[in-house]
Amino acid sequence: MEMFREARLPVNLVPITITGGQQVTINGSGRSVPKADLIGSLEVLLERGLLRIAADLPQADLLREELRRFERTSRRGGRLVYGPGESTGHDDSVMAVAMGGWWVWTNRRAALLGPELKPLG
Repeated sequence: MEMFREARLPVNLVPITITGGQQVTINGSGRSVPKADLIGSLEVLLERGLLRIAADLPQADLLREELRRFERTSRRGGRLVYGPGESTGHDDSVMAVAMGGWWVWTNRRAALLGPELKPLG
């Protein structure tokens, strides 16, 4: 967030803290969002074709690979764990896209699901 603030971009920044909790909480201008909610929103956007990966995106291959490796695993007691599975990979790109996807799905769903579906990207 500091890098974005220092860049003085002409956008409103909403810091998101990823949690293992059960509900979204608001902390000043930021949000604490369960990882399950972030991933759920990303899944919905991808399944509905509302989010696509541009072929000329500089890190498109990295994002595709992280998405391929990303898993939801059930642990003892039914606890779900999200991440790059047993591999040593990362999920930074997936989680960055998931945060943006969660924000759009939570705050702009009506615009996405209006008379015509409007893909992002």
